[in-house]
Amino acid sequence: MTDDAEFLIYFGGRTKAVESPIEQNERHIYLLQKFFKSNTDLLPKRLGLRIKPSFKNYVIVSPQSKVTRPKKTIFDTSSVIKSDALYSLIKKQNDEASFKDVVTISKVIGQDTLKNLAESLVPFHKPAPLTNYQKKFGIDVTQAEPDKTKISTKSTGLDSTQDELVSENIITQCPRCGSELLERVAKKGVNAGNKFMGCSAFPKCRFTQAI
Repeated sequence: MTDDAEFLIYFGGRTKAVESPIEQNERHIYLLQKFFKSNTDLLPKRLGLRIKPSFKNYVIVSPQSKVTRPKKTIFDTSSVIKSDALYSLIKKQNDEASFKDVVTISKVIGQDTLKNLAESLVPFHKPAPLTNYQKKFGIDVTQAEPDKTKISTKSTGLDSTQDELVSENIITQCPRCGSELLERVAKKGVNAGNKFMGCSAFPKCRFTQAI
């Protein structure tokens, strides 16, 4: 976590920025509060009264994670805790609760009740409808013209993969190491079955170019 409240993760030898899980949780809490306000019949009862939920924002990370925090005066990161410390934190908060917090503590429910409440939410969890951006912004989609820059093997008589794929946009020499680029097919992942140009010096050079 940086002084600017940016979250960074280090994985696979690389560091990249991710969306703030604290802000994500805040949005989730807002939606749950709004949902339960309109669906009070799903809430558990105690002494004939519905128990209104209270929410706390915690970000749980692996016990093996290394958490780097900025100064507290800049950005409060106390809600980011390791999973093995969660139980102790909740127990400590309950032990230190004042008389004013008795009402909040009385909202604690059993594991089975919590499970039933969670399962009752499942039918309401649906993906948001896809937005038709073409209609929304009045985009006129016309059929793309054929790419005349590609050299067809039928017209030239060339039969090599390199000659077949020559165009203004596709290169045949690796810009990183100078080795030849070869046509390959992705065998797994979201691009499985798709063709791409890969460096012949793989695995020393991992340059690829989409076709």
